Amino acid sequence: MLALAGWMLLSCRAGYQETELASKVLRLHVLANSDSEADQRRKLQVRDAVLKEAEGYLSGCASVPEARSRLTSHLQDLADTGAEALALAGSRDPVTVSLERAWFPTKGYRDVSLPAGEYQALRVKIGRAEGHNWWCVLFPPLTADAVTERSEVTLKEGLDREDVALITGADETYVLRFKCLEWFGALRKRFH
Repeated sequence: MLALAGWMLLSCRAGYQETELASKVLRLHVLANSDSEADQRRKLQVRDAVLKEAEGYLSGCASVPEARSRLTSHLQDLADTGAEALALAGSRDPVTVSLERAWFPTKGYRDVSLPAGEYQALRVKIGRAEGHNWWCVLFPPLTADAVTERSEVTLKEGLDREDVALITGADETYVLRFKCLEWFGALRKRFH
């Protein structure tokens, strides 16, 4: 019983941290048409084009709400950019872009790891969107150098020192926390 109570307390804390961190991060999620080699290659070309354009819209953003607002007014522009990249790659599949909440597993990016959970995401769907997907952090820009050096720029863009410690592993318990977040998230998804 004591172990169960401890696990529940840790899960509640982990769930709170996941929710807090998720509110400070905007992710990019690109779903390929299929798992064919050609569609997977095209997915990366669309990703590059959409990411480059989105970064221009997000230049100077100070918060996730501001980033969402800027992107919302350019969703069709981003879809058009993705469609152009796809056409150059020899495909006429449709490209749709939306801002929505999506479940992401724990994901490592060089020296940075984000826990599993629901995040706001710019979702780019190519064709049937049934292939392997690709994701990254769109805002704040988490370059490995900036985060691992605990740069003030990263901290000013919405992440506090505890967030940075959690995602860079400076917090020694982050692996256990991430596993708890995955368990907590799986239970939450099951009962919703």
